[in-house]
Amino acid sequence: MTAQSLHRYPAVRLSDRLAAAAAYVDTQREIIDVGTDHALLPCYLYQRGARRLTASDINAGPLLAAKENIQKYTDRPESIRLMQTDGLIGADFAEEIIIAGMGGELIVKILSDFALEEKDVHLILQPMSRCEIAVKYLYSVGYGIADRTVVREGGHEYIIISAYRTGIKKEPSDTFCYTAGATDEGFLRHKADGLFKAAAACGHTDPVRAEKLSAIAEEIMSILSDGENI
Repeated sequence: MTAQSLHRYPAVRLSDRLAAAAAYVDTQREIIDVGTDHALLPCYLYQRGARRLTASDINAGPLLAAKENIQKYTDRPESIRLMQTDGLIGADFAEEIIIAGMGGELIVKILSDFALEEKDVHLILQPMSRCEIAVKYLYSVGYGIADRTVVREGGHEYIIISAYRTGIKKEPSDTFCYTAGATDEGFLRHKADGLFKAAAACGHTDPVRAEKLSAIAEEIMSILSDGENI
């Protein structure tokens, strides 16, 4: 948008979680926001200079809302491509891929169906749950975490991951997978508490899993007490 036209359109306001994801995006590259919902993130990026943007969703309803927001927040209704698709199917053009607000299992399915192992893209991921599954998958196909941000919003702790292709397949520790290498004290305590509770919940039905989860939680707590990075 030009400086002259900026005043005619309201500024997009993102949640802290989505704003943290947006901060990792290279606005000069081909960007896709998967599961865009109302396309607020692409509109936000457009207002900050991005011009190759796609907002995708599996359902038609969110894309109708997205179209309305594109008309509301941008000076060119055609500026953001709308794409109804399952995950990243048909999105081989993408260079910057944002997947925010989905569980780790669904993120892995989307990236696996996209044949991520054969691609060289920048990923910005914000798993709502099961972060460990997404992290383990990334390293198994030759990607690595370059940076991460912890955001507190609505009483919850979220982690946003920026990952690039390394070409080196690794099997990171369980502790790393559960924390994505974060060193934020509050986030680590939250993770450890959740693992202790999960271990207690399955202690009678699956003692082997309970012991494993407790061990990971203990390792996270030892990192906190030692002040060391994972």
